[in-house]
Amino acid sequence: MTDVTLGNYLSVYTKAQNQDLAAYIEFDLPRTEQLSTRAYKKPIAPLAYEPPHSRIILQLVFSLLLLTFMASRSGEVIESEGWKDSNEGLLYGHVLVMRQEDHTYTRFALQAFANKHRRRLMLYKEKDDRALCPVTWFLAQALADRVFEGVESIDEMESKEIPPGATRDTFCYRLGKETQPVMRGVCPDGTISARSIWNYNCFSKQIKSLGQRAGYRDSPSA
Repeated sequence: MTDVTLGNYLSVYTKAQNQDLAAYIEFDLPRTEQLSTRAYKKPIAPLAYEPPHSRIILQLVFSLLLLTFMASRSGEVIESEGWKDSNEGLLYGHVLVMRQEDHTYTRFALQAFANKHRRRLMLYKEKDDRALCPVTWFLAQALADRVFEGVESIDEMESKEIPPGATRDTFCYRLGKETQPVMRGVCPDGTISARSIWNYNCFSKQIKSLGQRAGYRDSPSA
């Protein structure tokens, strides 16, 4: 149990009472050898953790990578805390999916537009470090949602021929999929919503949960 988790349990007490308890745990107990504050190794996000839905892990990784590349806040891709119930964020129609070819390598590319300011961002699928590649995580969600016209798997996408004389080919979305949010919330029955976008409150809880499981002393801010 981290001090953050303990603080959540003790939130019913006053600030002064919590300060007294913190001092007792930090100073008195170690001095009498009733408690050790020595650091120990703790795995990051242990496998025992079960998210509300398996897709949440995809959404969390993709959103963090995308926001890193965009150097922007979460409100650009999910529902902003300042615009609750707006259901605004990154839609499939904001992302152009291409397969590009150069002299030595054929790869997938995304041309994404920031939701509010239409800032253009080009992202390319990494050849090696795919775990940190936002294109890989986007395609995983898109294929799960069956958003592309005429293709159902990554193998079919890779086998699609680029037209002669062209250096790229674009994948079209199925009718109506352009308006579907990429990252979506979890319904009360545990399924992923078809239309309700992932909001800041849910995103923030996942960030804080990840920080606690990783053993951070303070809660990460979203």
